[in-house]
Amino acid sequence: MLSPFIKRVLTLLSGSVLAQVITLALTPLLARLYSKEAFGELGILMSCSAVLAILFTGKLELSFFNLRSQVQRQRMKLGVVFIALLMGLLFLPIFFIFKSDIANTLNISVVAALLIPVAALFLAYFNLFTNFAISVQDFSSASRAKVARAITQGAAQSAAFVLPLGLIIGEVFGRIYACGYLLYKTKIENVAFSKRKVLATLRKGKPFVKYTTPASLLNTFSMQMPTIFIGINYDAASAGLFLMTQRILAAPTALIGQALSQVYNSEFAHSDLNTAKWRLFRATLVKSSALSLLFFSTLAITAPYLVTTFLGDKWLSVADFILLLTPMFFCQLSIGVISNTLNMLEKNKVMMFWDAFRGSGIILFAIATTTQHFTISTFLLGYSAIMVFNYLVLLALTLTPMKALKDL
Repeated sequence: MLSPFIKRVLTLLSGSVLAQVITLALTPLLARLYSKEAFGELGILMSCSAVLAILFTGKLELSFFNLRSQVQRQRMKLGVVFIALLMGLLFLPIFFIFKSDIANTLNISVVAALLIPVAALFLAYFNLFTNFAISVQDFSSASRAKVARAITQGAAQSAAFVLPLGLIIGEVFGRIYACGYLLYKTKIENVAFSKRKVLATLRKGKPFVKYTTPASLLNTFSMQMPTIFIGINYDAASAGLFLMTQRILAAPTALIGQALSQVYNSEFAHSDLNTAKWRLFRATLVKSSALSLLFFSTLAITAPYLVTTFLGDKWLSVADFILLLTPMFFCQLSIGVISNTLNMLEKNKVMMFWDAFRGSGIILFAIATTTQHFTISTFLLGYSAIMVFNYLVLLALTLTPMKALKDL
């Protein structure tokens, strides 16, 4: 019999995996319906909205897990809904006033630029409602929302292919539908929502705004910056090729890495003996590295054939991008699985240092790319090398306390 904890993990994981499979399954169709530029605009919008979404909520959605009562969680949810809405109403006129400058800078259309804060708002709401559902142990709703979002998004993108911004419209529509689904499933019950009580509850989330938001911004910016930078420094078509490459290479990380990571985190938290934790850490690292090597070496060899067969000849450059980025994704799958170890060992400051170190390295290389006029291939090769180095640094930072723990 599976424990309740494992059942919950599997419930959440099944939704993530199925949503990823749906997105992957629809990719060959969408690749033939849309241009590289259309995918580039989508990638830039997704990356920009991911960064903005953190500012919209200040990561207050994570405070649900620190609140003791259902009433407090409902008040926090209502408060953050209004905060995010106010932030959206603040950014929308800013984007409207500077729409031409933003569009020209990012190499996207004016309408796509105006949709960035809208997409960010509904991504913020999706994250908010998902965390609320998990905090009240409604795992099935959180899981189904991810699947509903993938299905709705894919269906809308497939149907709207005659529109210039069909991919973006489908993406935004998928987020809106998923938010509506979660809002209905986690609807507000009979709770007193006085302004004073809501504000008092919001104050409890102050530490998350103060500490978690900067760390999340660093982490998200490090992950999303390449897409935005490619759009700015090169063109939307290159950003589209990069997005398609990410979809292909990120699949094993999402499907395999997430499962391994969640099981590892669970087993680590429930291990009482330090020697058992060390054996688990070492075994997980070896297994994830072996799986990663097998998958990515096979993918790198067969990339040209797979890309042209499933995506079409116009996407052949994706095969070159796969070769350049394979080392980074190999490390992401093999080392990323145990990346939460420092947090579980209460080494949060070390983890924040690593996030800052990684972000600084990427920014400095982006500046060098601009000043030295590197080609897109040189940029991707350098970016991949920087990420590989940073994952090795993370492994070294994690090995030190783990070895010390083993010797206790």
